[in-house]
Amino acid sequence: MRDLLAYKLGYWDDEDDHAPLLASGWRAEVVGSLVDDLLSGKASLRIGDVRSHDPLVIDRHG
Repeated sequence: MRDLLAYKLGYWDDEDDHAPLLASGWRAEVVGSLVDDLLSGKASLRIGDVRSHDPLVIDRHG
């Protein structure tokens, strides 16, 4: 995730100029759009029920 964020924010410094694994293929389809939406403010991440097995909630903004 750190590499993907560096890549998206323009801090990616790969000597071979390869994109991170999360920025290509099926990984980009699953994770890429969410990260783009989070970075652009179209989505937010919050903690819902702290006792839940999955307490993170992603809110998409129209």
